Amino acid sequence: MAVLGAQLMLSVDWGTGLAIGTAVALVAVGVWLHDLVLLGVGSVATLLTVPAPSRRIADAQPPR
Repeated sequence: MAVLGAQLMLSVDWGTGLAIGTAVALVAVGVWLHDLVLLGVGSVATLLTVPAPSRRIADAQPPR
């Protein structure tokens, strides 16, 4: 549920930090608790979350 909420907030500037922070927290807790399900959800969240801010940053850069 946290991943879905974070994904919905990506359009807001602070939502990017929330989405990436949620993904990182899920991976960290999954590693700490040795829980494969949390690690898997965190990994999928990372794969879904990182491309959107990366595209936004790449579009903001002036062309060379």
